[in-house]
Amino acid sequence: MKAKNMRLKQIISDGKFQAAAQLGQLTPEPVVKGISTIISVISSLASQSYQDDRLEAKKTFDLEISKRFSKIEQSKIDINFLNSREGVRLLAHIMRIIYKDSRKEKIIAATHLTTKLILSSKLTIDEKELFVETLDRLNVLQLSVLESVVYQMWARSGNPHRGFGWESLANEYEKRGVKKSLLLQSISTIESLGLVNKNHATVTTKDQTHFITEFGEEFVRYCTEINTTPNVSRY
Repeated sequence: MKAKNMRLKQIISDGKFQAAAQLGQLTPEPVVKGISTIISVISSLASQSYQDDRLEAKKTFDLEISKRFSKIEQSKIDINFLNSREGVRLLAHIMRIIYKDSRKEKIIAATHLTTKLILSSKLTIDEKELFVETLDRLNVLQLSVLESVVYQMWARSGNPHRGFGWESLANEYEKRGVKKSLLLQSISTIESLGLVNKNHATVTTKDQTHFITEFGEEFVRYCTEINTTPNVSRY
């Protein structure tokens, strides 16, 4: 028993668990007490990490938003949307998105979407909400896959079409360390959201196993910088 408790003390004193000294020392009593202390330390560290991530995410978001709005004429901003209950609700939803996934790629997409939702447009609240909910449901890899195929479509010349092939996409992402199974799952997710459709024709070509929907293309327009290479630094 004494040996086990000494081992628990060693675990707590190592690396990130140095903070355990502030939470009390383990005593040569039941091992359960030692385990409880470790769980308490982990919880404390996780809580602090979560708060740090939120602060960093907000800082990055504020910086990116400031960059974009410094180039926009105030007359183009939809003040009515900003002052409306629906507008506040959607902007709060976007903040929850970046708090949930604070990776820079997701934050950049959120800043683009926020900027375009705030500008005066003919979009209804329901349409704006659909864009926000869709962004919420995509992780960084899925967002990257969608951006990649849409940008390839925009760059296509000679034989323009809305299709893409999952095999060539899998080869491309495999070089970035993404397994085929994960790539296929990502395509399945963006398909379930109506961003792409599977080609159900009897005979298909390798570059047209799926098709980008108009909604998928429009979503990318709202969540990226038009006419620039998409941010795929992570994938």
